[in-house]
Amino acid sequence: VARVPSPLPSSAMGLKDSNDGTTEEKKEKENESILLSVPRDSFLPGFGNTLPLELNSAGVLTRRDSTFFPSNAPPSSSKVFGMDLHHVMEHQGMGYVPVVVERCVRFLWDKVEIEGIFRLGAGKQDLDRLMEMFDKGENPYLHKVTDSPILVSQLLKTFFRMLPEPIMTFDLYKKFILTQVSEDKEERLAKIRDLCDTLPDSNHALLESFFLFLRHVGNSESTNRMSSRNIAIIFAPSFLRNKNETPQSMLTEQGAVEGVLVDILENPENIFGILNVNDIHDRYEVGAQIEQTPHAIVSKCKDKKTGETYVLKSVKKMNLSSKEVQKLQSEIAILKKVRHPQVIALRAVCETKKNMYLITEEAEGQLFQHIAKVGVVGENDACKIIQQ
Repeated sequence: VARVPSPLPSSAMGLKDSNDGTTEEKKEKENESILLSVPRDSFLPGFGNTLPLELNSAGVLTRRDSTFFPSNAPPSSSKVFGMDLHHVMEHQGMGYVPVVVERCVRFLWDKVEIEGIFRLGAGKQDLDRLMEMFDKGENPYLHKVTDSPILVSQLLKTFFRMLPEPIMTFDLYKKFILTQVSEDKEERLAKIRDLCDTLPDSNHALLESFFLFLRHVGNSESTNRMSSRNIAIIFAPSFLRNKNETPQSMLTEQGAVEGVLVDILENPENIFGILNVNDIHDRYEVGAQIEQTPHAIVSKCKDKKTGETYVLKSVKKMNLSSKEVQKLQSEIAILKKVRHPQVIALRAVCETKKNMYLITEEAEGQLFQHIAKVGVVGENDACKIIQQ
């Protein structure tokens, strides 16, 4: 998560009447990918399971359900408050973080030391006006319309609170709270990670990016009085709640719900990012071979813990030139940072003296077929695809 440039005044508690702030807007545009830093220039070579390393050398790494829209028509505006997350992301065409969340976090990043920043309320009229702007697709840079961190924090809470389904989904609710039965911290975190890895991509990416921001908020606990437990209490209903909630279930399960969120807030490095596996066969069951190239063997594989199927690419280091090793390392570095609907997810890496093992999603879809046909995707097209 990148740091937001330049502090903003915080004296006012409502909306601005003027539309100033050209310099701030320019700086914000220069830091457009504050959450989940997605490279805007181009992607390095991919290692799709049916493509040689050099084929899409200026293109993108594509996932199985990738799509390609050559016209790159601008996305239509759509209501965001009270709408399903998948619907919001489908209409925004901006990767995985809703614009309203990105704008709020960018505004709040250097203002998190304000005491009770997520506990205080804002004026309803000002809040309604801001919500209307985003629902109309105006997506304002917030420093141009308000100086109030309290108003922006209220806007952020309102977006999450109005989601029809919590970020961690109704289906996984029981499984998440059952992780709190264990008193072994490592066991709890491993189970939470496995569950998070099964979330829809939009949910997972928003969970990861927003919890990194909340971790930043918690680092200023001495001044803002926002401990991990306090943050969990505020955001628990938006991230993890029972679909058939009753007063009794709320009473008996609230502690476990908050415990899950506290575990994530205090241990993001254990929950997110790729797995570093000591022995590939301990975690994955290797299946049928898909193909073999001079550099690697590509096979199906299955996660023994979650049952999810992936692709295993086994690369013999001795068969690679120094340039190819550098390409592979670049690909891994990119995939460690990026989670995007057009980009395959790197799940795990295992490196031995002789081999490098990469666990990824399978590369397929319209975009994949397009790259396979044209051989290369230039920088401009790559940027358009990534911003779909």
